[in-house]
Amino acid sequence: MLLRFGTRLGKPSESFQPKKPLTKKGVIIFLIISISISLIFVCVGALPIYRNYIRNAQWNAVPAIIINSEISRHLSGTSGTTYGANIEYEYVINGKKYFGAYDSLSSNFSSYANKLLDKYSQGAQIIVKVNPNDPTESALQENIDWFWYLFLGVGTILMVIFGAVGIFMLKKVKS
Repeated sequence: MLLRFGTRLGKPSESFQPKKPLTKKGVIIFLIISISISLIFVCVGALPIYRNYIRNAQWNAVPAIIINSEISRHLSGTSGTTYGANIEYEYVINGKKYFGAYDSLSSNFSSYANKLLDKYSQGAQIIVKVNPNDPTESALQENIDWFWYLFLGVGTILMVIFGAVGIFMLKKVKS
């Protein structure tokens, strides 16, 4: 004997109501909400990538040296041990020494942090980007973590899926 919502022991219930048909207004509300959620993901991912692009285009490239690079380990009760790379560097502008630092996002895998440490090992000569208006503000040339690209990609995929579902639903709606 099959049981379904709205039935009692296989017999139709008085409270059972047929499924309401889709309305154009309902589909449009679905599209607005779902595309808005997708756009939030896209913007959260795209903003740091765009800022990095602008910084690389407008800031000055300056030679620097890595003075410290190490892996940080954090023990979390929910995700276990996470790893990140902490990189400190110094650079000179107009005879004055400045210091900068970069802390990568933490990950459950130490391989990402190790790759950064291989690239930015202590004593390595590197190029950093320095704000021409404020030489205390600097950044490693390539300091966009994969995490932001993930947000951008997920948002884009969600937008395509929700858009396709919404268009399919609009075609199904009886005008």
